[in-house]
Amino acid sequence: MDIVKIHCSAYGIGVEYAYTMVHSAPETKYPEYVVPAAAKTAA
Repeated sequence: MDIVKIHCSAYGIGVEYAYTMVHSAPETKYPEYVVPAAAKTAA
């Protein structure tokens, strides 16, 4: 189910809703996304 919740867009959101609201499960904690720094170019 983790794969579905992460990679299946609207369907994954529905699965998350069903687990949290209907079954009273805790919400999924996703790791914080960090934007990588820009690559340095050689001059």
